[in-house]
Amino acid sequence: MKFDLAAHTILLTISGSRAYGTHTQDSDVDVKGIAIPPVESYVGLNHNFEQADSPGTMNAFLTRLTEEEREISKREKLEGTVYELRKFLALAADANPNILEVLFCDDTHVRVATKDGQMLRDNRELFLTAKAKHTLSGYSAAQFKRLKAHRGYLLNPPKAQPTRAEFGLPQSSQLSKHQLETAFDIIKKRVDGWELDLGSIESDADRFAVMEKISESLSEILTATDSKWKCAARLSGFDESLVVTLDKERRYRAAQDDWARYTNWKKNRNPARAALEEKFGMDCKHASHLVRLMRNCKEVLLDGKLNVNRTNIDADELLAIRNGSWTYDRLAEFFETEDARCAEIYNNKLYKIPHHPDMRSIEALCVKMLTTKFGISQEHINYEY
Repeated sequence: MKFDLAAHTILLTISGSRAYGTHTQDSDVDVKGIAIPPVESYVGLNHNFEQADSPGTMNAFLTRLTEEEREISKREKLEGTVYELRKFLALAADANPNILEVLFCDDTHVRVATKDGQMLRDNRELFLTAKAKHTLSGYSAAQFKRLKAHRGYLLNPPKAQPTRAEFGLPQSSQLSKHQLETAFDIIKKRVDGWELDLGSIESDADRFAVMEKISESLSEILTATDSKWKCAARLSGFDESLVVTLDKERRYRAAQDDWARYTNWKKNRNPARAALEEKFGMDCKHASHLVRLMRNCKEVLLDGKLNVNRTNIDADELLAIRNGSWTYDRLAEFFETEDARCAEIYNNKLYKIPHHPDMRSIEALCVKMLTTKFGISQEHINYEY
């Protein structure tokens, strides 16, 4: 990056717990923003810029923070990311929750807003679509999966690194690494071919074609009686003895990966969060984020609003959850119930926002901002989407 980031930043906001209204006096300060870099980044070979997030980069914005935020940033380094405009718009159009927060956070959490930055916030409704169902519930599901895995480590931690002998395998594999990777790739492609989602398909013709594919896939699946993975291996042409060997290698590899995740988790746990995990049997910070994201999901679908700041909504409850007020069973029930409800709203098209983003309008907004910035005539630009 060979330009003054602060001078080219059009929008910068506080992010994370301070934007949610769930911070404490010990919470650090995070920022997110958007920049339009110099014209060389768009027409040159050696000045490409997508985002800035390297250590120390955000210090360029220290003078834009409040006095309290600056004092905190002296103790805990200021972190964050500033995205190039087009990358930001692409992520926002895809309903990335972390990106949408920049557009929908409270005005009180905006630290830089040029004319272009304010234009984006004024047009933020362009980016609020039913796609948010998938991203918000998806992020929440990821939180739950991670939390569940960590709970497993707490209640039943792996006792030792897995050995090949435990899986009935010889000390050294009879197959080369290349042979294993090729076989696994072939089987994965067949399994992936069965994972079909009709939720975003609107065309009757496309839906009919997918249904035909499902019928074909189901016919293949039903030819075997055991696991989907073994079924896929057999249908890929591997003989039974090789299928058995590959399955053992797959399970051994999965156990090794789980061991690596466990040891990494144990080594890098935040001491304060670790104490809460030990006390309550789960990562309470993940639990709080999960609840917030699922509530955001339902609010976006039913109310057409992304309430980033949870003050006067449920900030106190989210803080209590982060401090251990919910049990794991309560959290699991909440997630399953709310996820099913959001799926019902989406599948029955009960939402009050557009299904897809208006890409033509987003494209026009992008072109207008960049051509105005660089003094380029729009006369010969075709931005039909």
